[in-house]
Amino acid sequence: STSPESLKTGIKLVDTLGTIDELTVPAGALTIIAGRTSHGKTALMLNLALNMSKNYKESDIHFFSYEEEREAILLKMLNTYINKESQI
Repeated sequence: STSPESLKTGIKLVDTLGTIDELTVPAGALTIIAGRTSHGKTALMLNLALNMSKNYKESDIHFFSYEEEREAILLKMLNTYINKESQI
């Protein structure tokens, strides 16, 4: 059997040698982003979700957070989508 192809995120990674790779998310798997407070986890996930929703219009993208309320996530996502800073 074959495993599903990884999902493209539209985010490029550059290592210290200048090699450029695209960040991908394994298909059919649960992906967890973890790190210390205020290190950009939510911002990364918002950008991943928005980019992947553009790349995979027919797919469902689910976003879960234990740290922020639904309304705050939605506001951040909308502001990221229109490229504006939050006014709250």
